[in-house]
Amino acid sequence: MKCSQKCRLYNFDNNLNNLKPKTDTDLQLLIDVFPERIRGFILSHEKLDELLEVVLDIGRQPEARFLGKNQILDVGEVPRKI
Repeated sequence: MKCSQKCRLYNFDNNLNNLKPKTDTDLQLLIDVFPERIRGFILSHEKLDELLEVVLDIGRQPEARFLGKNQILDVGEVPRKI
């Protein structure tokens, strides 16, 4: 695979030992914007690699959807402003 192809598939800091799949870094960017209590739950979940989506509908409990299972992230409802 040429370097230009690797650059599209991976994020790296000019050190080939620090290659990370782009999907991992994109997922981390998404998780970083969540409130701390939700972020902590997601990052500590044993099936993080099976995460499909995180649902933050106003007025409902936040939910993470994994392959074959949904998990409520917090007992409180999602407010208009987080």
